[in-house]
Amino acid sequence: MQPTSFEQANAITVSEFYDVLKNSIKQHFSSPLWLTGEIRQLTIHPRSGHVYIDLCDPNSANSSQTPTLNLAIWKSIWGQINKKLENYSLKLKEGQVIKVFGSPDVYAPASRISFIVRDLDIDALIGSLKKKRDLLIKKIKEQKVDQLNKSLPLSALPMDILLIGSPETEGVGDFIKQLKASGYGFNVTIYPVIVQGDQALPQLLNALDYLNSTSFDLAVIVRGGGSRTDLSVFDEEYLAYKIASAKVPIFTGIGHSGDISVADIVAYRSFETPTACGKAIVELIKERANELDKLSKEIVKISLFNLTVHWNDLKRMVDTLARSVSKMIDMTEADISAKTKYLYSQMNQKTEFFELIISQLCSKILSASKQAERILTNNLIALSGKLMISSDKPASKAEEHVNYKAFVLKKSSLYLIEKKLGEVKNFENLLQAYDPKRQLERGWTITQTSTGQIIRSINEVKPTDMIKTTLKDGVLSSYVQEVKAE
Repeated sequence: MQPTSFEQANAITVSEFYDVLKNSIKQHFSSPLWLTGEIRQLTIHPRSGHVYIDLCDPNSANSSQTPTLNLAIWKSIWGQINKKLENYSLKLKEGQVIKVFGSPDVYAPASRISFIVRDLDIDALIGSLKKKRDLLIKKIKEQKVDQLNKSLPLSALPMDILLIGSPETEGVGDFIKQLKASGYGFNVTIYPVIVQGDQALPQLLNALDYLNSTSFDLAVIVRGGGSRTDLSVFDEEYLAYKIASAKVPIFTGIGHSGDISVADIVAYRSFETPTACGKAIVELIKERANELDKLSKEIVKISLFNLTVHWNDLKRMVDTLARSVSKMIDMTEADISAKTKYLYSQMNQKTEFFELIISQLCSKILSASKQAERILTNNLIALSGKLMISSDKPASKAEEHVNYKAFVLKKSSLYLIEKKLGEVKNFENLLQAYDPKRQLERGWTITQTSTGQIIRSINEVKPTDMIKTTLKDGVLSSYVQEVKAE
C-alpha cells in the first residue's frame, strides 16, 4: 500500500514521535507499577553511582531474542535499596529474579525506553532465591547427583587433608584446633579462598580443581558461621556439581543451623560447624586406631597361643630326649661300675667281695622281676666262669673291652643329642616361617568380617557386607560389591 500525498504532507518529526510515545506510555501507565524479571546484567556507574540493570523474562536470559528492559536506579534510591539488602545480607547479582516498583520512561536522546525504579521487594527476592534453591535440590536428587561423592571409598585413616577456607577466620582456626588437640599426626594443607562475595564461587571452583589434581585422603570446606543469605554461594549449582564430581570425599563444616545448603547435600558428610567437623574426623581416626589396636592384640594373642602350644610340644620332646639320654648314661655307668668291680675282684682273687656284689645286684633286680633275676644270674655265672683266670692279660683285655663299649656308647649318645638338637632347630625355623607377622610382610593379608571372624570362603560374605583387611602396616575397611566364584 502506497501512502497518499495527504499522508505524506502530514509527516511528524522525530521529536513529535517521541512526544506521542511519551504521552501514550503516560496514559497507559498512569501510575507506578510492580515489574518482575530476571537480572541479565547489572552495572554500577563508577562516577555517578547510578545502577543500571538489564531485565528480561525469568528463565530466558540466555536467549538472544528475549525482550529486555533497562532499569535505572538513581544513586539516592539505590542507597535506600542497598541498605535494605545489607540488613538481610543480600546482594543483587545476575541470574536473580527481582520485583521492582517504578514507572516507564522514554529518553529520546539515547533512543531508549527504560524503567525508573523507586523500590525493590526484598521478600520477593528472598522467596525467589528459596524457590531457585528448592528447584536445584529437586534436580540434584532426581539425577542422584547427591550420591556421587558419598559413593567414594573413604580412606581407613584420612590423615592427609586439604582444608578449603579463609585462613584468618575462626572457622579454619576452630577446625585445626580440634585436630591438634587430638595428638594424632594429621597433615593439613590449607587452600585459601574467600567464601562470600563475587569472587567466592570462582575461588571455590579453583580449589576443587586443585583437589582433583592431587592425592589427598579427604577435603574439608569450612566457613565460620553467618546468616542464610551470607552462605548463598554454597547454594550455587556450579559448586554443587563440582563437589559431587570430586575424586576425593568432601566434608563440609559451613557453620550454620536450620536449613542445610546445597553443598551440604552433595558432600560426603556435612556438619553444622567447623568444630563439629573436626571432632568427627578425630573420632573417626580414634575408632580406626582402636580397631587396629584390638586387631593387633588379637594377632598377638593368637600368635602367643600357637607359640605356647608348639613350645610345650618342643619342651616335651626335649624333656623326653633328655630323660632317654640320661637313662642310657645311667645304665652305662652302672654297667661299667659293676663290671669294673667284678674284674677288680677277680684280678685280686677277692671272691667274697665279688659274691657280695652279685648278691646285692641280684636282690635289686629280684624286686623288679623274678624272671629278670634268673636271666641276669645265669649270665653273670657264665661270665664269671669265663673271667676266673689268674692272669693279668685276660683281665686287661676285658677292661679294654669295657672301656671301648663305654666310648662307643658315649659317642652314640652325643650323636643322638646333636641329632635331636638339629631337629629342635628345624622346628624353631618352621615356627618362624608360620609367624603371622612374617606372612603379612611377605604380602599376604588377613580378611575378617565386621565381627572379627576370619573369612576363608566367598560363602561367608554377601554383597553390602563390610569387611576388614589387615596388611603389614594397617587395616582397610571396605564393602562387598559383588561375590563371584572362579
